[in-house]
Amino acid sequence: MDKHKIKLILYILLLAPYGAMIHAETPCINNNPNIMNPNFNPTYNNNPTITTEINPQFITNTTSTINIVGVDIKNLTLTILQKTQEAFSKENYDHAKQYIQQFLWQYRYNIAVSTLATIYAASSILLVTDYYYLKDTQRWSHWKSDCTFEHLCAIPQTELAQDLLRAIGKQHYNKKNPSDASHPLITFIETIETEIKRCKRYLALTKVIKTTYLMPIFLTSDDKINQINKCLERCLFIRHIFLSWLAERNLITKSLKRRSFEAIKSIIQWPYRP
Repeated sequence: MDKHKIKLILYILLLAPYGAMIHAETPCINNNPNIMNPNFNPTYNNNPTITTEINPQFITNTTSTINIVGVDIKNLTLTILQKTQEAFSKENYDHAKQYIQQFLWQYRYNIAVSTLATIYAASSILLVTDYYYLKDTQRWSHWKSDCTFEHLCAIPQTELAQDLLRAIGKQHYNKKNPSDASHPLITFIETIETEIKRCKRYLALTKVIKTTYLMPIFLTSDDKINQINKCLERCLFIRHIFLSWLAERNLITKSLKRRSFEAIKSIIQWPYRP
């Protein structure tokens, strides 16, 4: 056999596998009849469906958070205490004390005048407000003002208590709920106690003013002091009348309850008595 033929056969044998692979990977385009069709209109899908699902999970350890916050608060507290101790050292205390002493000595006259003016203004305001509050004819110290205190004490206590209760109901009735029987009594107690406190405050303040001989510069007088004394006397008497009636009513209520209970008890036990 010729050398050229032998080389050609060997070359064909070597290239045979590569040809088979190329033939296997090459798509058969003749099987699709639409490729060679000139009227073919390809359809493109531009709305792809994308499914995305995200489910994050957050895990919080409450104990760790509380511990961290507690440590931060503790550190902050220690820092504040340390700064406070540094600020209130003995040297700083001595400096502050010396500065305050110098300030007070330098402005001693201004401070004294300001203090006296403040005391005078506050005392005058209290005297005026208390006096005109107690002079109001709607106050309980003016109840039965046509009667003197001696005549008021001469009226029988039962009759006076009934008149007082009618006056309390008329003056302090609950406008939103007129059938509320406790509201007038509670309001009366609060009102009478306020009047007594203001009378005592006025008299205590005027006593100090009289002791220091400062009556001429304050808005008060002996006549006003006597009026407030009478108001206090009548208020205490009216409160006594009310509390006596209240105590008697409680005793009667307890006695009635006890008698009712004993009667019910006797009725229950009666069928079993021999």
